[in-house]
Amino acid sequence: MKLINFMSRFAALVMAGEKFQTIRAMRVEPFVAGDRLRLFYGLRTDRAVPIYDAIVVAIKPFRFLTAREGADMIYVVEFGNRMGGRADIKSGWMIDLAHADGFRSVEEFLAFFSEQAKKNGGTFVGQVVYWRPMTVRDSDPLPKHARRKLAPWLKR
Repeated sequence: MKLINFMSRFAALVMAGEKFQTIRAMRVEPFVAGDRLRLFYGLRTDRAVPIYDAIVVAIKPFRFLTAREGADMIYVVEFGNRMGGRADIKSGWMIDLAHADGFRSVEEFLAFFSEQAKKNGGTFVGQVVYWRPMTVRDSDPLPKHARRKLAPWLKR
């Protein structure tokens, strides 16, 4: 099971059932559909709070590049098969991506990932991870006698 930790502003959205995706830096073992996740707030602190367990349902590649052109900062966002920059701030896909990830605006999204890219020489390479909360049906198998008794309630 892979662990994902959220900042407080994003954890609140996950807990409220408003956020079902996250953009994460590429890992040695990348996320794949079917991975089990444990979502947390405050991981690696004495106040860690598990939010819930989830299953990865889809993955899309994500890349964010920054570069200086004179006094201006240039941004390039690659998401799946889409690519855009500062001129695309008003484009629907970039607005949808930013809002679904918990940002109030595309500008806030660009500022956040600019900081992430600066830490890595101007490039952030990662994945957009989509999940759904786990259900009883997804968890460890029940003994046969329990499954028979609970069968009417386990149907979706």
